[in-house]
Amino acid sequence: MQLFPFAHPVDASKHGRTSTSAPWARRGGFIALFAITGFALAIVGCSKQQETGNSADSTVAATPPPPPPTAAPAPVTDANILAALDEGDSAEIVLGKLALVKSKNPKVKDFAKMMITDHGKMWKEKEALAKKLKITPQLPADDNEPAHLADELSALNAAPAPTAFDSIYIDDAVADHTQVLAIVKDFETKATAPELKDALAKAEPIVQTHLDHAKIVQKDLSKPRRLAAEKKAK
Repeated sequence: MQLFPFAHPVDASKHGRTSTSAPWARRGGFIALFAITGFALAIVGCSKQQETGNSADSTVAATPPPPPPTAAPAPVTDANILAALDEGDSAEIVLGKLALVKSKNPKVKDFAKMMITDHGKMWKEKEALAKKLKITPQLPADDNEPAHLADELSALNAAPAPTAFDSIYIDDAVADHTQVLAIVKDFETKATAPELKDALAKAEPIVQTHLDHAKIVQKDLSKPRRLAAEKKAK
């Protein structure tokens, strides 16, 4: 029994021409061709979509996450200011006492005596002020004065001669008081207690006097070196 009566082949020898398929078969061939083409296009489309997706994923993966926000510095408190002033006064007293032992220069010794006297007086005044205001001095977390003082003491004790000691001591005094003067002015804007603001305003001209005096001694110490250099140049 013939299941598809319209699908029988045509005998080419009887009709004298090449064999052809039935019309529905030709249509079926076109349909199959379209189906294959569509399937191929679908595969290509999926492949491109996958490539695009992979490219996007790789772009996202390659982008580093944003850095965490930088924490704002903690505000300076009156307790921090009192502690910093106390620490600075104590350091100048220690350095001044060392200079009285190591130096042979009268001008350097006079400067050291002034440091001990003035900073000793200011230290006592700040201690009394802290008690009056009922504030416990507290150094800020980023305080580096102990390390700075240790470096200065190490360099001074390693000086090979009194003249070398004098140069190191006075050079440090100029640098330190330049920095301290700026810090005192900054503290004046950040202090909240009126009494502390007044104390800082009174300390500013004293620190300025120390700086001016240190510069005079520094210039005096540099004279022998300058004269020796000028003589050598001739």
